[in-house]
Amino acid sequence: MIATLILFLTALLFIGCSSSDDVAGGTSIDKGIVALEQWKVEGVSQKGPFITGSSVDVLELEGNSMLQTGKIFKSYIKSDKGDFVVSGNALISPYALLEVNGYYRNEVSGKKSSSPLTLNAIVDLSDREKANVNLLTHLEYERVKHLVSDGK
Repeated sequence: MIATLILFLTALLFIGCSSSDDVAGGTSIDKGIVALEQWKVEGVSQKGPFITGSSVDVLELEGNSMLQTGKIFKSYIKSDKGDFVVSGNALISPYALLEVNGYYRNEVSGKKSSSPLTLNAIVDLSDREKANVNLLTHLEYERVKHLVSDGK
C-alpha cells in the first residue's frame, strides 16, 4: 500500500515537472499550438482597394478560444493598391486577426468611399507570409468565430 502510494506520488512529480517549452501557454489543452517568435505577413486589402494610410492591425488570438489577448501590432496601407506589410515577434499562438480599417476606392465610381469600412481575416501565421483581407475573408472570420464558440 505505501509502496503504491510512493510510486503514484513519484509519477505525479515527474508529470508535474515535464517540459512544455514548445507549447503555447504550457498546458495540455494547448497541445499542438506553438508560439511564434518571429513572423511577417503581407498582402492586399480590398473591397475596392483600401487607400494609402488606412490602418492595418494584427491582433494576437489565444489558440483554443480564438479570443483576443490584447496584444496588437499596427501598420498601414502603403499605397492606393491596398498593399500592406506587418511583422513582429512573440505571439502565444500562430493565430491572428488581421483587421483593416479605412477608406477604399469605390469600384464603380473610382472615387474614395464616403465612409470608412472595417474588414477582418483570421490567419495562421505558422505556415504563411501572405494573406489578403477582403469580403470573403471577412465572412470566413465570422464563420470561424461561430464554429469556435460552438466548440468545433
